[in-house]
Amino acid sequence: MIYYVMERMGLNIQEHLTLYQSLFFEKDFPQDNNRFENIVFTENKGNLNESLFHMRGRMMKENKFSAGVFIGGMDGVEIEFKLFSKTYPQALVLPIASTGAASKIVFDEYLTGNQKNNRLVTDYGYMSLFQDLLMAKI
Repeated sequence: MIYYVMERMGLNIQEHLTLYQSLFFEKDFPQDNNRFENIVFTENKGNLNESLFHMRGRMMKENKFSAGVFIGGMDGVEIEFKLFSKTYPQALVLPIASTGAASKIVFDEYLTGNQKNNRLVTDYGYMSLFQDLLMAKI
């Protein structure tokens, strides 16, 4: 989704986005991978938890983030949100609660008062949402 939004905004996604994917999931990589130049494949550590722990650690250590966007997802989104918030406490966090799932849980349970922008729950116009809330950060 973020690919299409940035493309419509005339932004080169390759300048702003790097995917991290664990080789643990290599047989399940999505077709959309071919749209990205910046993919970091992290080592398959032999089991799910160790492989994800390794991937997330590299993701946080190898980059400097000013914002984190959390969309949909399952329990891994909550883990990544906590790790991101701990590593980058001054960064903007945008759990897109309108997508439901773990992002809605993150919005409901982990954001404090001034972080709880209601547009994250009600706004399905993602292009304008990202323009208004994210673009000043990237």
